[in-house]
Amino acid sequence: MADYNSNTVEIGVGALFPIQLSKNDAGQQGWYPADGDPALIENNLRSLIEYTIGQRFRQEDFGTRLWECIEESNTQALTFMAREFLVEAIRKYESRIQLRRVTTTQYNQYLYIIMEYWLVGLGQGGSMILKYNRSTNTLTT
Repeated sequence: MADYNSNTVEIGVGALFPIQLSKNDAGQQGWYPADGDPALIENNLRSLIEYTIGQRFRQEDFGTRLWECIEESNTQALTFMAREFLVEAIRKYESRIQLRRVTTTQYNQYLYIIMEYWLVGLGQGGSMILKYNRSTNTLTT
């Protein structure tokens, strides 16, 4: 029997993507849900950020408005808009996160959005770098 994971209460149980096969306590190989793993929150953030509002069927308000601002020049306004769009989406869909800081940097055809956050129930920080490629119009995390 697996040990109790205290993070389960704060984080929950679910699938990590991409799905990976692993072995359980009995040595059987298969897909097993993650239990209390902070990577579940990171997966949720990725999904939230990669969808634009209106793109997801039957959850038309899921996603962020980042696509509205990423073509802007790298000014204080871009950082402000990116932060506000992320805060708006995170407050609505990911209450386990408190956004601490958002910074933007442009280099060649790339726009980097660095997002620093606090995992509220766990009392620990985390970060994520979003990379927008202007030449291919793609956003990756």
